[in-house]
Amino acid sequence: PLARDVDSWNALILGYARQELSYEALTCFERMRRERISPNEETFIYLLKACGSIAAIDEGTRVHDEIANRAFLEKSIAVGNALIDMYAKCGLLEKAQQVLEELPVRDNVSWNALIAGYAQHGHGEEAFKCFEEMRHENILPNAITYIWILKACASTGTIQESQKIHANIEKHGLGNDNLVGNTLIDMYAKFGFLQTAETMFEKLEKRG
Repeated sequence: PLARDVDSWNALILGYARQELSYEALTCFERMRRERISPNEETFIYLLKACGSIAAIDEGTRVHDEIANRAFLEKSIAVGNALIDMYAKCGLLEKAQQVLEELPVRDNVSWNALIAGYAQHGHGEEAFKCFEEMRHENILPNAITYIWILKACASTGTIQESQKIHANIEKHGLGNDNLVGNTLIDMYAKFGFLQTAETMFEKLEKRG
């Protein structure tokens, strides 16, 4: 008979995580461990996704402990990024920041997860600080970075800050990204700059 291996379990855990059946994903992990099958990088990434989607912080912390015991944070930036994302989604932003600071290597995915967490939980100033630190490390922002920074601008920033961010977006050639464009429209509308929002909308329509 065919034997179940780590890839079989990962496929099942990912399937449950994608359908947001997070408890089922975590149950699969327990069954996998009972069969003494050692988890790999993908296992932990899928589990953290499952924990983040239902804010299962106790389970997420236990997964973090196992990741630390197996020294995965030293080996895999993807696992580190998934851990930041999980803590950010659960609202444990200080913990997310701590994980980021302890990573041996960071990229824009690491910073984006933290910036998104701060923006989603209404901490616009902290999101801006992360944005500045990220650029200070010479890590280039991408469309996702700018989407979350624009959302932070719309909730806690000023129109002057927002216009500076918009200028950066155009400078880096990201003004043609549809999601960035939609976020700019939303931001200008929230500030009451409806003519500018209308102009942005017309640009999107012409491309569409």
